[in-house]
Amino acid sequence: MWDKWRPDLVVGLFLLAHLALSWQSFPALWGLDLLYYAPWGYALVFALGAVALWLPWPAALTAADPWRRDGWGRLARLALATAGLAFFVLWHTRTHLLGDGYLMLRELGMLVDRTGNEPLALWVLAKLYRAELGLGAEAVYRTASYAAGVCYIGLSFAVAAALSAERKGRWIALGILLSAGYLQLFCGYVENYPPLFAGTLLYLWGGVLLMRGQLPLWVLSGGLALLMTYHFIAAMLGPSLLVATRLGWRRGHGVGWGRLVGGLALGPVVVLAILYGIGLDLFAYATGLRGGHLLPVWAVPDTTQAYGLLDLRHGLDLLSVQLLVGAAPVLVVLACKGAWRRGWSDERLFFASAGGCALLFTALANPEIGAFRDWDILAFPALPLGLWAACVLVERQAWRAGRLICGACALHALVWVGINADAEAGTARFARLLDEGYLSRHARAHGLETLGVYYRETGQREQALASFARAAEVDPHNRRYGLLAAREALALQRPETAVRILTAAVAVAEEDPQLWDLLGTAYAAAGRYGDSVAAHRRAVARQGRDAVQWYNLGNALLLSGQPAEALSAYGEAATWGGSFAELSYNTGLAHEALGAWAAAIKSYGDALRTDAAYAPAQSRLAQLQSRIKAGP
Repeated sequence: MWDKWRPDLVVGLFLLAHLALSWQSFPALWGLDLLYYAPWGYALVFALGAVALWLPWPAALTAADPWRRDGWGRLARLALATAGLAFFVLWHTRTHLLGDGYLMLRELGMLVDRTGNEPLALWVLAKLYRAELGLGAEAVYRTASYAAGVCYIGLSFAVAAALSAERKGRWIALGILLSAGYLQLFCGYVENYPPLFAGTLLYLWGGVLLMRGQLPLWVLSGGLALLMTYHFIAAMLGPSLLVATRLGWRRGHGVGWGRLVGGLALGPVVVLAILYGIGLDLFAYATGLRGGHLLPVWAVPDTTQAYGLLDLRHGLDLLSVQLLVGAAPVLVVLACKGAWRRGWSDERLFFASAGGCALLFTALANPEIGAFRDWDILAFPALPLGLWAACVLVERQAWRAGRLICGACALHALVWVGINADAEAGTARFARLLDEGYLSRHARAHGLETLGVYYRETGQREQALASFARAAEVDPHNRRYGLLAAREALALQRPETAVRILTAAVAVAEEDPQLWDLLGTAYAAAGRYGDSVAAHRRAVARQGRDAVQWYNLGNALLLSGQPAEALSAYGEAATWGGSFAELSYNTGLAHEALGAWAAAIKSYGDALRTDAAYAPAQSRLAQLQSRIKAGP
């Protein structure tokens, strides 16, 4: 009796946890408390959908067969793919706070040739952006996301057909694939991972065909190599290629030793050829890797690590990721008795080897910007593990349990996608987890900076200032945060706030000329001209070849009533390459303060020769000429 109702209890508790956490969030389980951030209507729809899972399904729905090989079958698959695309576009993510979205957009927009863990992805996206297609940086990423989603849906039908000959089994496999939380990647998500997941599904399908003797080894080996150059994490699928080859051999689909060795050796050749073709220096990349990518086992975590490998908080973050992006394997293990028993099919062994190695890697890796932000790369094991769960349900013919699990995962995924499709809800979740999540100092400060940039770009300047100021407090050794906070304070006409922030910053980084220069500007804005001169002098003393810093010192001296010294500073600015209209104009003001009217007229003329439309110089020149003409 217990075994019969076990799926109902497990799925029911999973759904009830969502509803319970809609009243009070529990950031330690950020993979479940999604309803807390969603608009109130989501909880109502979620509750109604949960009840509907236990109602009988219409006979027409259960009898539908989009795998038919006639025109109706093709039409049904096309309709589902079109509906999926419409869903991705209409429910696209409204912010790019998660992952490195804003960093990706900024680097692509500035045509930064960056080398990372995804060399082929960066190369392809750069080519698309540079092509004359009329697409901006965000449009390039969103288009890649939508296209990968459509490919994923199309492949899902093929994979489901490969895993079961029965219509019910195919629906279960399709349901697992189309109810995963990582479908968020296809909703216009700005990152390099959407094509990786579609490509991984293609590889997993190829592995099944290889074991059945329907695909040559060299094709799958070459395809995996291509995927590895797209993103190096695909190397974690390497052991599964050996497993598929061994299982296919055991089934009688082996090849000669020459083809075996040649097929496996093709992978490294393809990797090296592609990396060479896109211009990646593999040796320089390997030798340039910095430490901190793995969590420490016994050592004390540093500023880029939130916890150690054996820390309970690490376990909770891993559990939250799996519940967020791929709850089906967790529910299957809990709901299906004997899911771990021996006697697995070859397909289950293959998917387990692919998912297990990827899961081990993500468990060892350090989520440097926080697990809730790095959810996209940590989601990688969920795809093969989801197919493992589908195999369990199909092999046990657990149709009812499969329907409940797929339905529950679909409700969960809809809420997750819905939160990110709502800018206010997504931002609220991001801000709360920055406060209460398990984050390293680096991750928290970086996240606050990302949030501040988002607030600034959306016109929420007060919130931007608060976020930048908090980032500077969390990581005072990173001068970028102090500069951002101070500039925001100056933009809000709060010079004393900028002075306070920069004073704290220069106390940590006393030799940084840029901090002293901006501090001098903040003093000047506050009317403290003597302090402004002192700060600017300290800036040029540390970096005396910067024209702008000499110009700023000249301005401070002019404001403090020292026009002769100001002229000297302006002369240094010109020496080091300063040739902008403001420099000539302020030089004219200094000459005019000293009574050198001819020199002032020449300087105003220089300003207008640099910028003929520079209004201050036009006005001042006209006034001075009128004064000279009028005489004493």
